[in-house]
Amino acid sequence: MNAYNWWSFGCPESTSGFMVAEVEDQLVGVQPMEIMSYKDGSRNTKGGLLTGVAVHPDYRRRGIFSDLVRACEQEAWRQNAAFVTTMPNERSRPGFLKMGYIDLGCRQLLLRPLAPRAIAKKKLSIPLIASLIGFSAAFAQGIVKPLSHDGDLPVTETSDLEGMVAQLEESTASLFPGLRVRRTPSWWRWRYLQSPARDYSIFTATTKKGQPAGLAAVATETRDGLSTAYLMDIAVNALESLPPLVRKILEVLSQRGVELFCAVTSSDAMSRALRRTGFWQVPTWVPVKRFYTVAKFNPAVETQIAPQWRKMSGWYQMLGDWDNV
Repeated sequence: MNAYNWWSFGCPESTSGFMVAEVEDQLVGVQPMEIMSYKDGSRNTKGGLLTGVAVHPDYRRRGIFSDLVRACEQEAWRQNAAFVTTMPNERSRPGFLKMGYIDLGCRQLLLRPLAPRAIAKKKLSIPLIASLIGFSAAFAQGIVKPLSHDGDLPVTETSDLEGMVAQLEESTASLFPGLRVRRTPSWWRWRYLQSPARDYSIFTATTKKGQPAGLAAVATETRDGLSTAYLMDIAVNALESLPPLVRKILEVLSQRGVELFCAVTSSDAMSRALRRTGFWQVPTWVPVKRFYTVAKFNPAVETQIAPQWRKMSGWYQMLGDWDNV
């Protein structure tokens, strides 16, 4: 007989943990879940986020994955969460839909080539075509840079978040609305400064008077042969602060040999802001990885669910909301 138990851990402001599956006292599966504080404007709620699941190879195709997810749902409802959400891949998405999850849609993928010619040469086998494409991309990026110049802000790389997050969270939520994880100072520290699996670079921008103007978290890795950076999170005091903050990050990444800068967002407003800095939004018809989000809402509070939460456009998600990076 299978047993499913909740083991708590995680962020100081959450009741995150693992739902574990046991067969005859042997651990055969785990489903992590973070129950976090969310907000949409002035409305506060709680939600469960399912992250990477694992089932022992000898016990797959026995319904353990589905049972783990359902057990997490019941634990989330017990803790008065309004919803459970996750960001499945192509393989796991059909299973969630069969379990009653709503397909919210896809987040938007944006790319900013930092070394267009190098990327073209690595990814295209015909040298002449690679050179032409690389030159065209570099020329296009050169045009974007002066057009997006909105002034300069002092930007530094730091691990000191005190006094930054709290002041920037409210303005960012107003500029880029939607249902979002409450990005408190302790959440930023837990997510980026205390991560055991990856090192993140934290960039901060200040006004000439020394007030917080912007904050961003960036991760870097080699992926598919390219040195790739990811914009995990960003917070600003005003829309005008975003371009100079991103431009400075681009300079630092270029000096470190990064060839490609990526961002993923559910926010149309954020997508527009990033495009001003030279990011290219990848069309939905391009055959690349899809960034799905699905959700199931607590039946006990179904009538209290805001209609916009049933679509991706009603959420605010960046890569920092995703556990795989």
